[in-house]
Amino acid sequence: AIRHVLIAPYILIIQAELSESLAAPFQALNLYQQVLKLTDGRAGHPSGIALATMGYLFWEWQDLEVAGKYLLHAWNMGQEIHNSNVIFNSGFWLALLSQAQGQTQEAAGWLQRLETYMQEVGGLDGAEVINLIRASFALAQGRLEDALLRVQKRLGGSKDEVFLHDDIEDLSLIH
Repeated sequence: AIRHVLIAPYILIIQAELSESLAAPFQALNLYQQVLKLTDGRAGHPSGIALATMGYLFWEWQDLEVAGKYLLHAWNMGQEIHNSNVIFNSGFWLALLSQAQGQTQEAAGWLQRLETYMQEVGGLDGAEVINLIRASFALAQGRLEDALLRVQKRLGGSKDEVFLHDDIEDLSLIH
């Protein structure tokens, strides 16, 4: 019976992710709330993922204040339990949330924290994602050259290379 209690939050997370993919975000939110209830909100991977994803859902619904509370709680929990997944997800959304609120310095700070963390744990894939987020922020701020240089860096190119069609597609994706 104990095994079932331990695995139940993970099953709920899978169900919630499925609900999200089927465009049923309110059902997903309900399932994430069940995860928190089942875990009593104790610090752990399931609670951290539930909090971060709930923050994301509220961000999508433009309730930035509530989103920020969930995301910050997830970030702190991720730090407490040393969980890379929770830290990266919550930090990523905190950066986007700050950018959406026009707080570019705060957004840059979150990206710096993520980059530092990824370097400490050796997460190279995370560094590439962070670079693309920075390119997206630069594009949103009208700094086209900076955005292009970041995309070219991702592709392994130099400043002097010809701007390729694939670069345009990458910029479209990140914007």
